[in-house]
Amino acid sequence: DAGIRLLGLKPGFTERELKAAYRQAIKMNHPDRVASMAVVFQLLAERRTKAINQAYAKLLLILGRKV
Repeated sequence: DAGIRLLGLKPGFTERELKAAYRQAIKMNHPDRVASMAVVFQLLAERRTKAINQAYAKLLLILGRKV
């Protein structure tokens, strides 16, 4: 699944691993980290953050937990 790859998880991940991977991915890709850079980098960071959030929500549902 693309969400698993995006967050760097392995199949059979736990909720704890998912949460840790999500936090790390958001920390590394948050738009505030590139606020002083060109607008194109800010837009890419926003897109990446949205994709990470969507992947996290989808994987939580797969684990059976409501978002």
